[in-house]
Amino acid sequence: QVRDKLIKKGSGVVIAPWLIHRHEEFWTNPHGFNPSRFEGEYKKDAYLPFGVGERICIGQGFAMQEAILILANILKTYKLELEEGFVPDVVGRLTVRSANGMRIKFSKRKL
Repeated sequence: QVRDKLIKKGSGVVIAPWLIHRHEEFWTNPHGFNPSRFEGEYKKDAYLPFGVGERICIGQGFAMQEAILILANILKTYKLELEEGFVPDVVGRLTVRSANGMRIKFSKRKL
């Protein structure tokens, strides 16, 4: 049983990170872009970018390190800005993406 729902033995259960990551019970302004939401305390199971339980992504640690290194190198070399007036149309599928692409302007930084 999960809350008021009885789950029959043998039933398949799908965890939907898209919904959990945008649930008002866990997040203030859940649909807004607010990276600082992760600086404070938040409920342990409110953020599941790599899944959860026995089938959690085996590459989680590597992926996080890789993402930090790649992003740091890009930001060291370039300044990134959204094209003026562009608003992404965010959709949730297997991963979160913009249905209308991303219009990002890369400007080389002066070293």
